[in-house]
Order: sequence, then C-alpha cells, then structure tokens
Amino acid sequence: AKVFGNKPEHFLIDPQGLITEQKANDVLRFLEIHSSDSRFPIYPVVLGRDQKIPASFDIENVHREWFGKHPAILLIYYFDDPESLKILVNREVQSEIPSTVLEKITNITIREAKAADNGPDQLEKIVIELSIQAFWLEKLMDRQPLTFLPETVTSPIDVSATVQDLQDE
Repeated sequence: AKVFGNKPEHFLIDPQGLITEQKANDVLRFLEIHSSDSRFPIYPVVLGRDQKIPASFDIENVHREWFGKHPAILLIYYFDDPESLKILVNREVQSEIPSTVLEKITNITIREAKAADNGPDQLEKIVIELSIQAFWLEKLMDRQPLTFLPETVTSPIDVSATVQDLQDE
C-alpha cells in the first residue's frame, strides 16, 4: 500500500523501476504533453506481474484522496500482463457516461497493449491509446457529436452519435 500513500508528484508511478529508464522518460514526456492538452491527466501505476492489490484495499478511495473531483485517470498496469489492466475515473465522470464506456475503453486499451512484445512497450501503447480514448471521453462528456473508435484509430467509424444515442443502446 506504500505505492498508494501520497498523491504522486509525477505522472508515472513505477516504484520498483520495472520500466527501463529510457522508456520511462519517453512515457513521462508523453504523459506531460497529454496532460497539457487534456482535462484527463493519466497516472499509470506499474506493479509487478505477480503482485495484486488486496481485495480489502479500496483503490477507488485512493483515486478520491489523490484527485478529488478532478477527472484524472488512474491506470493500474501489471508489468507484462495487459489483461489485468484497470482504469479508474472518479464518480462524477462515471455518472456522466454510459456504464459501458469505461469497459470499452479498457478493452480497446488492452488489445493495443497486447500488440507489444514486452512490458515497457506495452505501457507505452497503453498510455498512447488511453490518451486517444481520453479525447473521445472528453467529447462524450461535453455532449458533442462524436466519432466512436470501436477498433483502432486507423479504422474509425463515423456514427455521429450523441450521448443520448449511446445511452439508448
């Protein structure tokens, strides 16, 4: 639980140094740029593949303590195990989006991560994809028409959906 003590000073939380220094620097620079362009800063926490957050530990409470009502994204990444990826946003964000949106974002992000061969590259793909998804999440929350990306950025499907359309699904 030490990992989840105080609010992080940097966007990348890798207490065990599992991500190589060069890749960590690249990811950190990307996250800094992303945060200057998005109202959803991304905070990846990198844990060992075999580590698990105890069921009794309230990770959503950590999100509340760290970010309050700020729409930050807390990402739990188990090194070299993208299937275990967890993405958390605050209750205010959850209440403004259809319940399936976060699950879809998680599934798309996992699929992108699985295209990489190793943990550091997976993390890089995760933050890039999550940055793209955060852009669409902002549009969704702003109640603007949006183009949904059900597969990847290279194959967008323009459905010009509104939030109401999505909630009716």
